[in-house]
Amino acid sequence: MLYEQVKAYMEQHQMIEEGDRIVLGLSGGSDSVCLFHILTRYREEKAFELAAVHAHHGLRGEEADRDARFAERLCGEAGVPFFLFRADVRQLAKEGKRTVEEAGRIYRYEKMGEVAREWGTGKIATAHQANDQAETMLFHLCRGTGLSGLSGMAPVTGTPYGTILRPMLLITKEMVWNYLNVNKLKYCTDTSNEAPDYTRNRIRHRILPEMEAINREAISHMAQTAALLRACSDAVRLRVGEFLEGDWTVAELGAQEPFLQGEIIKEAIARACGGKKDIAAVHVEQVRKLCAGGTGKQIHLPYGITAVREYDRLRFERAGERAPDARNAWQGVEITGPGVYRLPDGRGTVTVSVFPYAGQTVSRKEYTKTFDYDKIKQNLRIRTPMPGDGIVIDDAGHRKKLNRYFIDSKTGRSQRGNCLVAADGSDIVWIIGGRISSSCKVSGTTEKIMEITYEGEEKDGYHSDHD
Repeated sequence: MLYEQVKAYMEQHQMIEEGDRIVLGLSGGSDSVCLFHILTRYREEKAFELAAVHAHHGLRGEEADRDARFAERLCGEAGVPFFLFRADVRQLAKEGKRTVEEAGRIYRYEKMGEVAREWGTGKIATAHQANDQAETMLFHLCRGTGLSGLSGMAPVTGTPYGTILRPMLLITKEMVWNYLNVNKLKYCTDTSNEAPDYTRNRIRHRILPEMEAINREAISHMAQTAALLRACSDAVRLRVGEFLEGDWTVAELGAQEPFLQGEIIKEAIARACGGKKDIAAVHVEQVRKLCAGGTGKQIHLPYGITAVREYDRLRFERAGERAPDARNAWQGVEITGPGVYRLPDGRGTVTVSVFPYAGQTVSRKEYTKTFDYDKIKQNLRIRTPMPGDGIVIDDAGHRKKLNRYFIDSKTGRSQRGNCLVAADGSDIVWIIGGRISSSCKVSGTTEKIMEITYEGEEKDGYHSDHD
């Protein structure tokens, strides 16, 4: 039964917890109506709140008006709060120098994120299904991609708009239609989905049918392959993180398998740059050659980063960079409560959640950490290190100056200035990407949890949001 499949998938990926507030993108099309129906059923079991956002793009005249009325009526009948937004997406595309499709996607996400923040949540649900996943994989394959791109869309993704949940990634379009027919659910048809001038429509109507002619289970197989590739990608990312967190040398890097070596170099560059955008294979190859050369050699990378070979070490530094002090440290962004905070200058985003602690397993991911909320004294600030910063290093409360901690952990001077921290005044709660303070670890006496997720700039911008 499709409902049970989606429910199991949501629980496998811990998408929704009791007391959550979920914002659903509701176009009124078959996919979003299917997910709407599933979530309204699921909230009776899970006790969470649901709201819906409909974006009117001003492109399809009366058909678009009809869709908006339908979505509003659907929410009214189910007692779900409904938010309608209207825009001239064609004009937005012109102003932003984007395609109409891309401008519409960005507008939808912005409005869902806006409602989510006002509602005090960071969770957004979209109705992407297995056919969308197949389209995304093929799109990435056509333009050139790696393991991450071939993984397609993740079940849960942190973005500048909020944490995106995709509960139907293993459900095919055919399964959606069967569910709607069995439950006698009405939906709207978007005729623009037939237009051949959109890239996703050409993939959907020309390429995928040919693949299904070869094997009628092609879509399901691609969705399963995407999940397998994502598991591989996650495993590689874990190994890369473990390697970079250690005290590694150029020789140790060279001893890694060629594929893993490339992924390590790519992540090392990304950490120095503050994001993965504009980092290409050519930059990875340049660093490989640098590692094979002699000491004192250097190369220039995106974002004004220079990679320098120093004896058996590789160091990344930003042009004109100085050791952090009170005059040049980035003062950062204040965390005033749950929500999504976009950091300026391409530094990524921070998603914050606060919820009761009932003994559940806390996150051990590299860029998601969990803290005892009541032990945090002030509003946290995401910033770069400053003089006087310190971190509690053990349960006895021993505090070490952050600069000394960096020295002891052999963190290079350039890396110290570039790293981000979550600071409670001058007390460092989390060196982002590294350790957390022992002073606010979750324990048996914890009553309320603060969970913080840091995301760099999103690498892939293609998503097939539609019905």
